[in-house]
Amino acid sequence: MNLFIAPPVVEVLEPPFNRPLQERVANQRIAFPCPAKGLPKPVIRWMRNGRRLRGDEPGVSILEDGTLLILASVSPLDDGEYVCAAANDAGSTERKYQLKVNVPPVFRVEETPVNVSSVLSRSASLECDVEGSPPPAVTWYKDGTLVGGHPERTLLSIFILFYTQTTLTCRPQQQVS
Repeated sequence: MNLFIAPPVVEVLEPPFNRPLQERVANQRIAFPCPAKGLPKPVIRWMRNGRRLRGDEPGVSILEDGTLLILASVSPLDDGEYVCAAANDAGSTERKYQLKVNVPPVFRVEETPVNVSSVLSRSASLECDVEGSPPPAVTWYKDGTLVGGHPERTLLSIFILFYTQTTLTCRPQQQVS
């Protein structure tokens, strides 16, 4: 009698599933495949940041055979490393994924017009109080015309040369990794 066993292997997948870094925007769904094969059939376990996932965590489901991990609605708390580990009597293997969750820019306080007064020949400063992940780029406009933008510049300083009434607007934008 011949007994044949083969160590598990995780098949190479087509894009976009074969990329170790996966990015999603908050509240999107993501699925991590783990197409492991071997004889005897391997047991598949999932880990997130070194902790075992069972599939009964809120928003997490794992197919019965372990070949697919689904996160229904990602949040920044889901950032990190995901590992599918496949093992049988002949050996073990694993596939790693890295998840980066981006959060669209939002104003920290309600966006309401602010009146700023300054003395002639003095500076006035305005802050664009926004947050997001990654930190949003901020672009400033004066009466609809671009006056400046910098990825981490949320403060705009202007020098008052003459009396004027103008509208300054900041617009946060999601930065692309």
